[in-house]
Amino acid sequence: MAGARKKPNRAGKYQGFFLNMNGQRVFFTGTHDRRETLRMGEKLEDEHRQIRLGYREPPRSASKYKARPFAEVKDEYLAWGKTQGGIGGRPWSAKHAYYKATYLAWWVERLHFETMGDLDGILSKVENSLRDLKAKGKAGKSLLNYSEALKSFCLWCEKRGFLDHDPLKNLERFDTTPTKVYRALTREELRKLLSVAPENRQLVYATASTTGLRLGELIALRVSDLNTDLKVLNLHAEWTKNRKPGLQPLPLWLMKRLQESVKGKAPSAPLLDISTKNATRRFYKDLKNAGIPRFVPGEGITTFHSLRATFATLLIEDGADVKTAMTLMRHSTPDLTVNRYAKARREKLVEFTETVGEVARAGVESESKCAIRVHRTAANLVSGGEIKDLMAGTTGLETPRATSQNSDNSKTETPQNPAQSNTSKDKASPPDDKTIPTPGQEKDTLLHSKSAIRVHQDSLRLMPELDFIIKVWPDLSNEVRETIMAMVTKKEERK
Repeated sequence: MAGARKKPNRAGKYQGFFLNMNGQRVFFTGTHDRRETLRMGEKLEDEHRQIRLGYREPPRSASKYKARPFAEVKDEYLAWGKTQGGIGGRPWSAKHAYYKATYLAWWVERLHFETMGDLDGILSKVENSLRDLKAKGKAGKSLLNYSEALKSFCLWCEKRGFLDHDPLKNLERFDTTPTKVYRALTREELRKLLSVAPENRQLVYATASTTGLRLGELIALRVSDLNTDLKVLNLHAEWTKNRKPGLQPLPLWLMKRLQESVKGKAPSAPLLDISTKNATRRFYKDLKNAGIPRFVPGEGITTFHSLRATFATLLIEDGADVKTAMTLMRHSTPDLTVNRYAKARREKLVEFTETVGEVARAGVESESKCAIRVHRTAANLVSGGEIKDLMAGTTGLETPRATSQNSDNSKTETPQNPAQSNTSKDKASPPDDKTIPTPGQEKDTLLHSKSAIRVHQDSLRLMPELDFIIKVWPDLSNEVRETIMAMVTKKEERK
């Protein structure tokens, strides 16, 4: 129940109290009039009772920040990021802080943010702005950078009560599939690049291709990072992409070359002679001198980052397991190492395809030779008279004899009548593979499955006796069929 104290405080004002929406007594300082202070307390208690009963929405802490200048909150956000906004409470890198400020400035100019209240209901406006950027040719990764700058700011404000909710919570992500694929240099191309480059850039390219360090990480290296005791480079969380410290192994010969190059330099001096302004331009110049194309169809573009892809590819080609390659590349998942950076060489694909092809070829040729051998065995049995009597006694048919003499006579003799001519042609002409009948519907027989179907047309021309057996096969009894197959199989086993 609302009320007011009987006596005023030292300033002459009365202190009032009321029960809030949670049933707790809350005190407040009223006016110099006790009755007016009591009426204020009763009004406040009535408002909280309506909230408790669900007739009114509860007050939001962000409401008092709606009129706060956007620029003031933005500066506070950037100051927080430069102090502790990075992974593990570390500060943002200078490059990251620069892009955050740049993107937020772009959003202020685009959507005219003046106060924090202007952030309410901005989802559709943000989506329209991103579509305009996409129409201007911005890649999905660039669109993601623009949207993430504003979204991360809104999340930061929500956690601190400057916003009731994240207005970009339902913003969908863009497709960030890379439009440019970095190719990996071949071994010969890497040798050419190192041979034409000046000595100072030789060390840069050699370090990049044997450690996989990115351009920004190479620029951040200092003389003190050359660890001669462990033969590694000291990597610091302040400038690595994953914001984690590490030790990157170096080849022994490169370690000695780097030691010689830094003699007389201060520990804080740059380890390599490279800068952001001229690194890309000089790299393209060395590519041209080495005769290395900047684009290869089916492989991608050649940039400075290709040296990192080259490192990953050489690791896999030289037998490194996935865990080792992933660790040396300093990736969090093997998917990045194997599917994004390590490349499959075209010549390797052709080489292994030919290897598998030889296995298949050997099997095909072996099966074809086996089928022809079985046909010839059966034909020899027929010609030798071993099956002749069996066929004649069962069907009353006689098998033809295809000798060289008969073959010559069949070519020179003129038939007496058309019937005889047609008969001789039928006996001499081999049937087409596609018209060979299935003997007795027994598809699993040796003579049919391993001989009739898979024998080449030229082989059948040499075996008219076997052709005759295939034609009359449906009229033979099962006993005769089994006897013929047993004879063929027995003779094959003797071979």
